[in-house]
Amino acid sequence: MNIRPRSAKLMLAIIPVGLFAVGVLLKHEHGPYYLRNNFDPEYNYLLNSLSLLTLHAPRHNDHPGVTLQILGAAVEWLKWVGRFLLGNRQSLTDSVLSRPESYLRMMNLVLNVLLGGALYWSANAVYRVSKSLASAMLLQGTVVVYHQTFLALPRVSPEPLLIAVSLALMAVLAPVVLAQEGQAVNEPRLAATAGAVFGLGLMTKVTFAPWAAVVLLFSQRSHRKRFLVAAAATVLILLLPVATRIPHMMSWFTSLATHSGSYGEGPVGLPATHVLATSLFFLWQDEPPFFFLFGVYIIALVLLSLTKPQDGAAKQGAQRLLLAGIVAIIASTAMVTKHTESRYLLPALVLTAFVNSALCTLALNFQGNGPAARWLFSVVLVAFLGIAFARNGPFLRRWIESSRADRRSVAQVRALEDSLPGCEIIGSYAPSLPVYALAFGSDYSGAVHGDALERLFPGGIHYDPFGRQFLSFTFQQKIEDVKRMVNSGKCVLVESAPLDASILNTFRLRDGFELTTLSVVANPFPPSEPTALYSLQPAGALDR
Repeated sequence: MNIRPRSAKLMLAIIPVGLFAVGVLLKHEHGPYYLRNNFDPEYNYLLNSLSLLTLHAPRHNDHPGVTLQILGAAVEWLKWVGRFLLGNRQSLTDSVLSRPESYLRMMNLVLNVLLGGALYWSANAVYRVSKSLASAMLLQGTVVVYHQTFLALPRVSPEPLLIAVSLALMAVLAPVVLAQEGQAVNEPRLAATAGAVFGLGLMTKVTFAPWAAVVLLFSQRSHRKRFLVAAAATVLILLLPVATRIPHMMSWFTSLATHSGSYGEGPVGLPATHVLATSLFFLWQDEPPFFFLFGVYIIALVLLSLTKPQDGAAKQGAQRLLLAGIVAIIASTAMVTKHTESRYLLPALVLTAFVNSALCTLALNFQGNGPAARWLFSVVLVAFLGIAFARNGPFLRRWIESSRADRRSVAQVRALEDSLPGCEIIGSYAPSLPVYALAFGSDYSGAVHGDALERLFPGGIHYDPFGRQFLSFTFQQKIEDVKRMVNSGKCVLVESAPLDASILNTFRLRDGFELTTLSVVANPFPPSEPTALYSLQPAGALDR
């Protein structure tokens, strides 16, 4: 089946364009970014990107996320310039902080354009080298098999950027793995480029680390050294904007690696065996194709080791590819079983797309690219696309239904608040309040934009349930202001995830407040907590 190159390129655009369209739909259903399930880490990245533009070191370095912060800063600046040229004379800081949702939507749009463009670019790179449309489309088909690909689309978080960087790295590696005898390949240059792209991914999120296994794809030690040197240089360059935060980052990542609990909690050591087994079972339930492919790669590597093909170089290339895939999957799974979130597997999930595509090409070349082999891999492609539709169609319908249910629950809380006019509404962790989302992002950017937020939203107060204190945008204690409002008879409400008994006791015994629960609405996205609405009254008022 011969297809003209132009027609092939048009076919390669179908899945990226379709994925972009799905992303637009999911963003619409996702709702505003200030909602309880949507603000973290979006508002952290919004304000820390702004920090770069105001010459402050970003304070949110948990991922570390520098790459996304730089991209976010570029998007914010370009959008602000566009608004300025159209007559809006707000300062950059005021524009971003007064229109956060608009800027976040633009950041999400750019991320989805990058993702779609990278999906086309990587597949086209495979097609250009291999001349196999089935191999190129198998790459795309594998990417859309996974739930996590679609869940990343509406977010402003490292995940969509990780997908784009992973796909870009595939485009660089395609000639290294797939070039046939006689095709000119500048492997030293490609090794350096691949290392630089790997560094970008690693500085986006440490879950990209398993991609280091692709260094095995380079046959010469000098090329592997180039990869590692380029990766290290890229990391060092990207650390410059956050140089003052390096000690904090080292402490954070060390605690993640050495403590037995999630996110650096618990004693030093490994989690209990039953905890690891439960986590592994959860991951398998969430993304079974990933673990199925892991088994296929192991079987293929064993079988390949037992064969003696005429083309020894092709065999070694396939073995290196399979080994890289297996090592990356093991490393990623080991990292994630300790911090059980399927999205942390995303870089390794996407890597399987390259392994599948490259194996398809190498197998076709080994079989002489005959009609039977081409039809066989066309069937494999159709099977992957069928699995993608069968898995993700019902999954996305349920996700959309849950998103709509979430907005209905939030609307119930908002209707109750609106029925109590004149109330001061204070957000605690995970409300659905625009001002709280800004306060949350401000806290994670070191309050460097606090003065601007105080000016734009005067009198804003939020409650920190972890530090058990009422704060302003600039970290000023506001407990006396709250006491004054409550004791004067003003209606004061707290919108929050349900507060535990120890926090309620702190309110009563230390702060002199009673909290009356007015409403609790469910959260359709487990394990996220419901939203409660409390009324603050002077302690003892309920006893009178």
